[in-house]
Amino acid sequence: MRCPLPFPERELSELMSVLYKWILGLAGTSAIAAVSYHYVDRPVALFFHEAVGRPEPLAKLTYMPDVLVPLAATVLFVAMEEI
Repeated sequence: MRCPLPFPERELSELMSVLYKWILGLAGTSAIAAVSYHYVDRPVALFFHEAVGRPEPLAKLTYMPDVLVPLAATVLFVAMEEI
């Protein structure tokens, strides 16, 4: 007796092969992201922190309210009304 599949035209071995490839791709992407963070992003950020520091004009920008969040929410709600 065969197990009912959501895609009857595909064999179980083919579906497992696709799942295996997807999991392998996810694991590879996660590994590359972790390596990139530790060996590229972090050293570059530390270098610029030492070289540039925190310039006063840029430091003041961190205290500004973010006006794009309400704007994005408004655009989203208006777009959802059209659907």
